[in-house]
Amino acid sequence: MNTPKTRAEARTLDANGNPTAVPQPKVIAATAGAGVGAAAATVIIWIIEATIGVDIPEGVELAGGVLLTAAVSFAAGYLRRPSA
Repeated sequence: MNTPKTRAEARTLDANGNPTAVPQPKVIAATAGAGVGAAAATVIIWIIEATIGVDIPEGVELAGGVLLTAAVSFAAGYLRRPSA
């Protein structure tokens, strides 16, 4: 088994294959996408409830929020080019 020799080797690698402790751009984009997705889910569910006038069950709200958050974070990470 190949064990890391230093703490730096145990961390992620940059685009050149060098050890780094800095988060990569794709990770930052996906994290930001998760935040945007969660906020967007809250607003979208509020708009639907206000427009239709029906209270959506909490479980359905939660599931919709999770799905939208996952979709936006995946899209943001997928669309972000790797660091060069």
